[in-house]
Amino acid sequence: MKNNTYKYTDFLTDLQKIQSNLYQWDLDSLKGLLCINDRIVHNSSPLNLAISLFRSLDSESKMVTEVQVLVAISDSIYANFLLFGRGSNIAKKECLNKLILRILNLVEDILMEINKVSPNVFCSIKMSHYGMSLEKPSIRKQLSEISSKLIRDGISCGLRELLERTINRQTMNRKITYRQIDKIRKVLSRIKSLERINDEKIEKVLVLSDLDPPAVAGYLINRSMDSLLDKESLYDQAIELVKFKEDSDTLSILIGKYQTNEASITSKKLESYYRSQSFNMSTKIKLHRKQAIDQQNYQGNRKLPLNLPVSQFGLFIRLAILAGWIGEREVSKTFEFFSKNFSTPRAPIISPESLQKKSLDVEYSAAKKMKAYLIWMINHLNQHNNTSKP
Repeated sequence: MKNNTYKYTDFLTDLQKIQSNLYQWDLDSLKGLLCINDRIVHNSSPLNLAISLFRSLDSESKMVTEVQVLVAISDSIYANFLLFGRGSNIAKKECLNKLILRILNLVEDILMEINKVSPNVFCSIKMSHYGMSLEKPSIRKQLSEISSKLIRDGISCGLRELLERTINRQTMNRKITYRQIDKIRKVLSRIKSLERINDEKIEKVLVLSDLDPPAVAGYLINRSMDSLLDKESLYDQAIELVKFKEDSDTLSILIGKYQTNEASITSKKLESYYRSQSFNMSTKIKLHRKQAIDQQNYQGNRKLPLNLPVSQFGLFIRLAILAGWIGEREVSKTFEFFSKNFSTPRAPIISPESLQKKSLDVEYSAAKKMKAYLIWMINHLNQHNNTSKP
């Protein structure tokens, strides 16, 4: 075949021959790869032929079709090349390996050039498996370095896991696009360039990256729910929810500024969560207000004030349950009863959910204080009551 007659379709035909020979382990034909390589690499320019073809197409859909064919052939060659490379007694194996890798790299060069012809098409196409094999080591190395840095800087475990899980899940996707790879690169680059790093800055990078909106929104919602349960009173929870709304609105403005998609999944999920929590919070506050009015009208049903913070009160209830003083059935109703009928100096209206959470997530200071109370009680019994056997 003469140089001036070599066409892009001839290039695809040569690639398909390599693909077929590798698949069938046709070693004699594979040795003819030397001739194919000479045609492809030395006597012609498939790169220019491919770009000329892509520029001549009158629609992006046709270009996508041509590119998908090229990627599919590359994936097949690479998959069979990996199997071929495990053969131990193949003549000229090392030479053949180098030639096949040279051809795979040529295909990658063609795919990279598509970005200049049509960035939209380039971003939407699936990355070749060979291209991904070249990209993964760099991503893993950067992610490992960043993870170590986040640990040193005291970034929360949940946020570190979100970052690692999101990027690892994306890179494991065999249909990952060049757009997603570009997002991963930008996320890692932006986090590396951050100064005085903290959770809020990392969250902002992940939200604006649009890398995995459902996962990021889920993390922010779970963090907000934990923060609400940490608050001892409904009013403190309401203030926390307002702060969440303000932060969400700020993120939504930034999302609208930096992302082209009009309906951000992250913004939608955060807004839906806020509406739901706001409605529930409003209902609870109304019910507690009504209950407070009823209790004022009926003096015999006033809340009994305790000189304990909610954290110690919750621990005391949990200990009473474990000791068998209170039945273990319908534990949530038990905490609801105590929240309705008791108050603390800082929480005249106690959230039953917060009270129950405090009984499980015991702080060191609360446990130490409760232990001191129990020791005092034991000493009091020993001093004022006969606790020894007769």
